Amino acid sequence: MAMPTGSGPPAIFRAARQAKSGNQPGDPAKAAQALLALVEAENPSVRLFLGDDALGLADQKLDGMRAEIAAWDALSRSTNF
Repeated sequence: MAMPTGSGPPAIFRAARQAKSGNQPGDPAKAAQALLALVEAENPSVRLFLGDDALGLADQKLDGMRAEIAAWDALSRSTNF
C-alpha cells in the first residue's frame, strides 16, 4: 500500500528522508571494514559508533549522564550505612 501524498508532517518527513538518501556522511566501504574488524576482534565492543556524528552524539549523552549523576551524588550516597 502506497503512502498518500499531500502535506503535513508525513509528507515533510518523507521529503526530508528522500533529500538525505545517498547523502549521508561517511564512507560505506570504511564502515564495512570497521564492522569486519569488530567481528574479528578477540574482545569486540558491544557498542560501535561509526563516524564523527555518531561518536559526538554518544559523547553528548555520556556528558549529560555524568552531569545528572554528579547533581544527585549527595542524595545517592546518603543511603549508605
